[in-house]
Amino acid sequence: MEILRALVREGVRRNVAALAAIALVLAVGLGAGLTSLEIAHRTERAYPDYLRRADVAELVVNPSLNTDTTEGIIRSVPGITSITSDALLTGSVDNGSTDPLVENFLQVRVSSDGRYVKQDRPVVDEGRMIGSGSEAFVSREAAAALGVKVGDVVPLSLYAQTYADPNAPVVDTQYALLGTEQVQIVGIGVFPDEVLADELFPRLKMLVTPDVGSKYDCDKATPKPGDTRPLAELIPELIPPNCSTSYRYYSLRVEGGDAGAIGVAQALAERFTSENGQLPPALLENNIGYEVIASFAADDAARIHQSLSPAVTSLRAFGATAVLTTVGVALLLVVRLVRRREADVYVWHALGIPRLRRAIALALPPAVAALVAVVASLVIVWIASSLGPVASARSVVPRRPHGISGALTMPVVFGVVVFAIGLLFIARRAGWRPEVRSSRAVAPRRLFTGMGGSPSLALGVRAATRSRGAGVLLVGAVGAVAAVTATLVFSASVVRFIDTPARFGWPYDAGVLINAGYGPADLEKVTASLDRPEVTSWGVAAISGGMTINGETVPFVAARVGFEKLEAGVTTVAGRMPSGDKEIALGSRTARALGLGVGDQVTVKMTFGEATARISGLIVLPTIGPLESDRTSLGTGAWLPAPLFESIAGQSQDRTGMSGAQLADRFGAFIAIDLAKGVDPAAFMAGLGDGLKAWDPSGFPPQVFTKPVRPATVIDVSAMRRVPMLLAAAFAVTMAASVVAGIASGTRARRQELGLIRALGGTPRQIRSSVRWHAITIVLVGLGAGLPIGVVTGRIAFGAFARDIGTVPSPAVPLLLLLVTAVVVVVTGLAASVIPSRNVQSAIGSEFATTVGSTRHTASSSST
Repeated sequence: MEILRALVREGVRRNVAALAAIALVLAVGLGAGLTSLEIAHRTERAYPDYLRRADVAELVVNPSLNTDTTEGIIRSVPGITSITSDALLTGSVDNGSTDPLVENFLQVRVSSDGRYVKQDRPVVDEGRMIGSGSEAFVSREAAAALGVKVGDVVPLSLYAQTYADPNAPVVDTQYALLGTEQVQIVGIGVFPDEVLADELFPRLKMLVTPDVGSKYDCDKATPKPGDTRPLAELIPELIPPNCSTSYRYYSLRVEGGDAGAIGVAQALAERFTSENGQLPPALLENNIGYEVIASFAADDAARIHQSLSPAVTSLRAFGATAVLTTVGVALLLVVRLVRRREADVYVWHALGIPRLRRAIALALPPAVAALVAVVASLVIVWIASSLGPVASARSVVPRRPHGISGALTMPVVFGVVVFAIGLLFIARRAGWRPEVRSSRAVAPRRLFTGMGGSPSLALGVRAATRSRGAGVLLVGAVGAVAAVTATLVFSASVVRFIDTPARFGWPYDAGVLINAGYGPADLEKVTASLDRPEVTSWGVAAISGGMTINGETVPFVAARVGFEKLEAGVTTVAGRMPSGDKEIALGSRTARALGLGVGDQVTVKMTFGEATARISGLIVLPTIGPLESDRTSLGTGAWLPAPLFESIAGQSQDRTGMSGAQLADRFGAFIAIDLAKGVDPAAFMAGLGDGLKAWDPSGFPPQVFTKPVRPATVIDVSAMRRVPMLLAAAFAVTMAASVVAGIASGTRARRQELGLIRALGGTPRQIRSSVRWHAITIVLVGLGAGLPIGVVTGRIAFGAFARDIGTVPSPAVPLLLLLVTAVVVVVTGLAASVIPSRNVQSAIGSEFATTVGSTRHTASSSST
């Protein structure tokens, strides 16, 4: 054992620089890769863990029409184990002196049975949840928009709720002030339905205690069947005095969990459909009735998982690549180190040291370096772990402590096992069959011949390509360049996708949403406002009404007036856009989920009727939909041409008294606008003035979008792209360090050859030049093979990313960035040759001086 310890100590002492390089490469490379895996795990688990902690119910139902019989209808459905509810009040944070529809408008929620306090609990970022008295809890967005903080006391004004008759003129007094309450902000956080990033609806929410809000809460009276009076005469009897409630939401715990929630929602839909048959015609004509606007916890989790999936997958792919590449490069450095010690192995063999001990003596120094590196990499992971979770998942983990999860156990074990197996194989092979190979020094007569007569060039290229261990170093250089290039191509492709709105379903210059997506739009007023030269084209679409495809609920966009003119800007993934009353287009994710493809027949069913249609294509849909409901997005949803939507709506003409086109227009809520070149969308929409408010018959100001509405997936990818870029930068530095270490190791291995050049009259300049050509050859081979491999790998990775989210896989190859990368790699190679060339020259000079001194001493002794 003493001999073995001596051999190991000597191996460490003589190879400190090489062992340090192996440790550095492993520590930083594994640290970057494992950090990426840790962040991916935290991001993926954040929302499911929150659902469990917050006791979020499986199903939330907004029946649209809340009457004094609604809750009884819901409770009559089998399978419901518990119910909590909350009311949405119409309010604003002011003293009632401003227009609640324009300034400081927010969603005021109140629950008398504990919703949000004991069930569906929000994430508390600051302060605490409400208790009793005049207290309020606000969302993050509300706190930022209103400029409030915990402890502030603000005035909360509440307004009367009513239904507007679209045939009546708009009146400014229809939202009457009911009262103003002084409330104290006791907490700020995130509500369960605010986790997913959203640019469609403002999410200014305030939860108040029953002490504040109950006096303004109400249920509408149940209309009498067969009442033929117009809406204006029905309204006073429907809505009690002092009522600010617009909707009521029921949070339902059901038997069977998420699977049971689907059956409960279907049973509720059947009962509400039956109840709609008893409502007065005036309500149905104005889209007022019972409708199951359901929100499933499982669907929310699936949407969040879908939104985060590209980020999680990218982080995991990068982490796995970084771990495997780092281990591979480290093993290549070990090979170089072991081959440098062949002379030692030969001596050990001659001294009779057993082959097992020889292998152990070779393996232990790099094994110790690797052990130190693994510990250092875990320290890096622990420090950097607070970066996760990322994107939308960050909202449910306000405090992100340092730590290492059990999810890293397998990657760490796998990396250690792969490295250990590789190290044992290398050490066994080198220690079992020792031999000292003769130097392949070039004959003196050929030393100054070869490539262009330049011995430096000839010897440098030969050392990089034909010397012992050259192949190992070249493979490492190719792998390093390929890994960095693939990361750059993938990142550039993602950035171009994010910066090209048409690729994520928003080819419009501006958009307007009427009545929170439920419509209807006043088409005459819209036409009057947009009939001007700045507008190239515009169209209206319906996005509410409820639709199923082959029995599965699917959000949709249905073309109305002029919307077909805008179809040229729609991104098509496969097939073509639909036309006529027998065709439909789907998002590719929806098609995958339903097991459908282009050319398949589907059954489309709505509350008005049903039809059979053929899938003409797979497209990218805009992120649009009604408030508190599912929406289309990227590869999710369906696109209905106007004839198909009208044919389905026309099946209820006997019940509604309207033709298919007339009823379909009643659902028109989304207006898309294409402007002439050079017209600023924000300035144009602002210039419409009061005419824009007239687009909504209720007088409620429409929501205006002058910038593309990004889907949650795009927002999440955009929000977290700095993290993988940071990790990729660390990985790139690691790969550069491995190349530098390889060049330094290769230069030291050439000491005998360079000494021969010096002895034959070579100058220090020629020695430095030979080392530079050695390094340049390595990096050029790495670039020549690594760049195309990296470009292909990056394009493949982005193609998988694009298909996963439902868009066109159109990768970008950043030529300028790749050129800069190539220049950086070459400069790095040249810089890496400076210190090794100086060290070798110093070593050669010392040996030369020692040899000369010894020769003189011998000659002097002989003379004596």
